Amino acid sequence: MAVLAIVLSSSNSLIEAPAASLPETASVTHVIDGDSYVAHFADGLDRGVRLIGVNAPELTDERENVRYWAFLAKRFATHHLEGRKVKLEYDWNKLDKYGRVLAYVRLRGGELFNELILGRGFAAIFLKYPFRKDYQEAFRSAQQEAVRRGRGLWGKEPPPEIGLSEVRSRLGEYIAVRFICAWVMDGESYIFVSPASGELQVLISKESGLLLSPAVQFKNKEIAVAGLLEKGKRQPRIYVLFQRQLSVWKF
Repeated sequence: MAVLAIVLSSSNSLIEAPAASLPETASVTHVIDGDSYVAHFADGLDRGVRLIGVNAPELTDERENVRYWAFLAKRFATHHLEGRKVKLEYDWNKLDKYGRVLAYVRLRGGELFNELILGRGFAAIFLKYPFRKDYQEAFRSAQQEAVRRGRGLWGKEPPPEIGLSEVRSRLGEYIAVRFICAWVMDGESYIFVSPASGELQVLISKESGLLLSPAVQFKNKEIAVAGLLEKGKRQPRIYVLFQRQLSVWKF
């Protein structure tokens, strides 16, 4: 009996395709969370993908601290994966119980994303289900290094603070930046905040609980923002969803 994968057609209707025929390349179209994505495969089908050996925090967890790290794990995955072509490697089990493709995901430069997200401390190794021994060893080593260096989930200190001149060289890192807010724009879903130099854009979600008028709250104030430093269209950006990510002072 053939094993079948659940996929999405262009009309978003569910169809089935043999798991044995899964292509080895895909483009990530949407990041769901730190360990789950939707990708457009080389055969023209969209499929859910789940990282092998990785367990990221859950966005729906009742504990705020867990949701915070789940948010950062998603931003880390978005920075590295969304809109990018990846190479997929498979193990003896190609699907999980939800019909998602189980995969090791390699970035364009050859780096294994499963190992990368563990090494940066945005997820923990997941050993409930067996997978290839060499990757188990590599993933354990990556997590041990994250723990030793106090990265991400394993950190006890606030993120390091950098200057605006450093932001372009620190993409993909969990950091804090301090600057004087010169520009504020009130968008539909986000409040956009930037320094006069335009070297950074901060996108503050309107779900963050920061409810005052954007101009009153941020314009001409000193701001310290913590988060995942990502590549934007024109300048690096940081997304803010939690109040703990942002501090504002008068000067």
